[in-house]
Amino acid sequence: MTPAFIDSHVHLVDAPAGSAFAARGVAGAVDLAAPVAIFGADMDPLRVLATGPMVTAQLGYPTQSWGADGYGIACADAAAAVAGVDLLAGP
Repeated sequence: MTPAFIDSHVHLVDAPAGSAFAARGVAGAVDLAAPVAIFGADMDPLRVLATGPMVTAQLGYPTQSWGADGYGIACADAAAAVAGVDLLAGP
């Protein structure tokens, strides 16, 4: 018997499958790039640490490829980057 695992590279917003992960011994996941919808997604019983979208430069990774649909917050300057972080950090 082993302890449960944590998957540290997932993108769950497209395929929330908490019970499927748990059935295979994964108790937690770290999602480091997802649209803000990840914050309201039900992943039970999987415990998820989600950061939301990446804060990136205008036309920066991943906004021009796989992350074009909300996986990145494109920022034109430092003030926009601060606003993006503030948005994700919440009140």
